[in-house]
Amino acid sequence: FSIGGNYYKEDGVLINNNAQRYGMRANSDFKVSKWIKVGESMNVSRNDQTSSASQLNTALTASPLMPIYNSANAGGFMGPEPRYVGTNDITNPVAEMTYNKTNKTNTRILSAIYAEITPTFIKGLTYKFDFGYDYMLSNWDTWIPIYELPSSGARGKNYNELTKSNSTNRRWNVTNMLTYHTSFGAVSAEGEEKPHDLVVQVGQEAMADDGNNFTAVGRLFSDEEYNVFDMADSGLKPTGQISSYRLYSYLGRLLYNYKGKYLLTVNVR
Repeated sequence: FSIGGNYYKEDGVLINNNAQRYGMRANSDFKVSKWIKVGESMNVSRNDQTSSASQLNTALTASPLMPIYNSANAGGFMGPEPRYVGTNDITNPVAEMTYNKTNKTNTRILSAIYAEITPTFIKGLTYKFDFGYDYMLSNWDTWIPIYELPSSGARGKNYNELTKSNSTNRRWNVTNMLTYHTSFGAVSAEGEEKPHDLVVQVGQEAMADDGNNFTAVGRLFSDEEYNVFDMADSGLKPTGQISSYRLYSYLGRLLYNYKGKYLLTVNVR
């Protein structure tokens, strides 16, 4: 039996670019009897990330004469006003990265169990059962308040906007596998192993994958301190999709080896 955890944090060099990750894993194996063994494993993780579109090129081309801040403007930033920058209408990169950020959270649970049976009354025969489950949940939200960037062109944002997205995916798979391994043939006087080695496998596998996602956008919030959809006076029609996938199959495999020199493999699915 073993259990462990991890934590990771990174702050990017750009504004509103950082990430945190938490994780925990556990696995165990138990021998129930001489011919039965069972085990499990689980991995749980969560990623929190804040990101904004890179403004490096904007920072390189914006006028160095443009003030960064101006408390008289909504949002507290200055834009490329002609009296400071002339005809250079490149926007304020600090303002754009401050107010155009996305928070994203990913949660994942990955688990598996297995059972292996090796009956002592049939030499070379093994049965193995595997079940795996994968659950993923993702949430994104972007809140952009009203902010002014005085300029000769269209800069800033004259209405506030909230965008939220959610995505859920569930996947599982089941495998039943029966394996028979034997060696046969006359053994030479030198004590070599039996010349013929044969492995035969037959099995069944099933898997399913179900997912859904949606996105909603709200605009014109009368109070920016309460940026929830009930406070929006306008918005876009929510969008969403669902998906479903199924697979059920049988498989067979034959592996033949003669003295380690000649190999034959046959697969059927």
